[in-house]
Amino acid sequence: MLGSAVPAFIITALVSGTNGVRDLARRSFKWRVPFRWYLISLLAPPLILLLAVTALYGLAPIRALGQNWPLIFTAFLPALAIMIILNNVAEEIGWTGFTFARLQDRHDPMRAALLTTIFFWLFHVPSFYVETRSWLTTAVALAIFLLPHLGSRIIVGWLYNSAGASVLIAGLFHAMHNAIVNSAGLVSVVALPQFEVLVIMAVLSLLRPQSLPSPPEAASGSNGPQDQHMRVDLPHRKYWRPI
Repeated sequence: MLGSAVPAFIITALVSGTNGVRDLARRSFKWRVPFRWYLISLLAPPLILLLAVTALYGLAPIRALGQNWPLIFTAFLPALAIMIILNNVAEEIGWTGFTFARLQDRHDPMRAALLTTIFFWLFHVPSFYVETRSWLTTAVALAIFLLPHLGSRIIVGWLYNSAGASVLIAGLFHAMHNAIVNSAGLVSVVALPQFEVLVIMAVLSLLRPQSLPSPPEAASGSNGPQDQHMRVDLPHRKYWRPI
């Protein structure tokens, strides 16, 4: 969703100049991270969902998965690819690489996730209204998804910091979540109503980390006035020791 990424780069350019843009781009496409973070962001959500729906519905979803397995390759994986390439990685440049990263420089990571949730939550108002054409239904939907949005922002912040400030890892998790709940995604494979899967994923997102790790230390330490200037212009580069 370039609507989030483009403003992030424009504002960064205005505030921090070329160095800031390069830093944001570096974090946005940082792929050299421990492999476990790819596994967690891409495999953990569907596996946890399958465990949850099995506990709730018995073996019926698993049987549907066995019968509809071709849809994994014709529906689910294409939906995931579209989310990754055209949507959620770019979206997280704005929400995580810019908003969350800068907020956590001024506040602790958990408070930064709480503040990011407010903007992320309000960002969905137009889409909810377009889908429902009812302000009442939009208000109900916003109320239902406030806590799940908070949970997802905390999980995304946890992934971002734990993976060494990788927006890519955060975007992969977001893409997998959306591919699961998309009507052409995993919903069609396990043959469950889309709304029920959406609610289940929303509840699961509340099973979030109780605390967030601090951002990783910068690769290079402070080496004089130039670095001190960079710490002012690029507030997200002021890091705490990892915990």
